Amino acid sequence: MASVFNAVDSISTELATIIQSEAPDEISVTEKEAKIEELMEMNQGLLQCTGDSHASIILRTTLKYKLASKLTGASGGGCVLTLLPTLLSATVVDKVTAELESCGFHCLTAAIGGQGVQVCFGGSS
Repeated sequence: MASVFNAVDSISTELATIIQSEAPDEISVTEKEAKIEELMEMNQGLLQCTGDSHASIILRTTLKYKLASKLTGASGGGCVLTLLPTLLSATVVDKVTAELESCGFHCLTAAIGGQGVQVCFGGSS
């Protein structure tokens, strides 16, 4: 079991590196998203190896649209993270959202990145 947890740690470290790296153009963004998708799928697979996962309707739905998803929520599956690639059409996002909401799930869309919290003094940033 230690090797599984070491693999999860390696995935987390690699993901942090990818998220913190610059993506100067659309091709770089697409490559980063493909790697993040791969890491999410690997992590979800490792969770399944430890028994900390289940086949949820959310995972089946997002897989149908070829989207990478990962259960989270302290083994209870309280939340699912789904990567929505930059080039994914709004139509697909709307279909996935509508399908999940019709099953009683609440969908939120969030973006990774940005400047985060800033504290400004004296009117300058």
